[in-house]
Amino acid sequence: MLEVRDLKKHFRIRHNPLARLRGHRDHIVRAIDGVTFEICEGEVLGLVGESGCGKTTLAKTVLRLYLPTNGDVLFRGQSVFGMGRNELKQLRREAQIVFQDSNSTLDPRMNARHMLEEPLLLHRMGQRSERRQRIASMMEKVMLSPAFLKRHPAELSGGQRQRLSMARALIIEPRLVIADEPLAGLDPIVSTQLLDLMLCLKREMGLTYLFISHDLSTVTYASDRIAVMYKGRIVEIIDGERFQSGALHPYTRFLQSPERLPVESEVNGDIHFRHGNGGKGCVFHEKCPNRTSICTESSPGLRDIAPGHKVACHLVN
Repeated sequence: MLEVRDLKKHFRIRHNPLARLRGHRDHIVRAIDGVTFEICEGEVLGLVGESGCGKTTLAKTVLRLYLPTNGDVLFRGQSVFGMGRNELKQLRREAQIVFQDSNSTLDPRMNARHMLEEPLLLHRMGQRSERRQRIASMMEKVMLSPAFLKRHPAELSGGQRQRLSMARALIIEPRLVIADEPLAGLDPIVSTQLLDLMLCLKREMGLTYLFISHDLSTVTYASDRIAVMYKGRIVEIIDGERFQSGALHPYTRFLQSPERLPVESEVNGDIHFRHGNGGKGCVFHEKCPNRTSICTESSPGLRDIAPGHKVACHLVN
């Protein structure tokens, strides 16, 4: 269904004019730096990595909310970045995104009914009575009472707002849903209920998910395959069932280690990471306990080491 080919998205961080006069060069942030993967129809691909590794930028670029620096994304065999107006509108219907912060995606001036009806109007789906029926059905699917249709986002709990965000994304019947940290900040019980609801809706509606999270246990539970991202690159892709016991990349093992240091203090540092050597070498070589000279000189590509298992590491056979 979805194929990402050597996708890159770089941002230029400009200095102020005085710094430029003094010869300071602009910084290049390689938010996505050569990402390749595919998602099959009906699959859940989990994408894990720490804050600042480029997961959200990847999600937005895949859906053409950002234009890439290089590379391509194919949806059902067609380039997303080569689509015309009508094709892009169809993509917006077939591929939806659910963001982490429902407060920023739900209009505080609109009640739930109007928020659910808006995408139906944009895509000209159904007459008024049909839209009302579809809204009622979707509210039932996400387990929200019809009484909530009159409420505004500020009158809902965090879990209820996220259910409403899901309903808004699913009401136009997409085929692909990118869920970007949809459970972050929720109470553990609410988070578990919402995850089970997402998987139930996947089976009921025939959905395909790109499930983005930093929570390894959640991703392991939900995903058919898992991709591990670090500093804009995919360093490992492995079947979900083998993730806990069979992962081989040093960074994946670091993530799985229960005694690892806090996220930003140990690995990522500044969320706007830069490659001080211009991107040369493995992205993890500065922190890798197993590094050798080749790790600082050459950037390893993803390669098959077993069926369904890819690793970007010079030292893994």
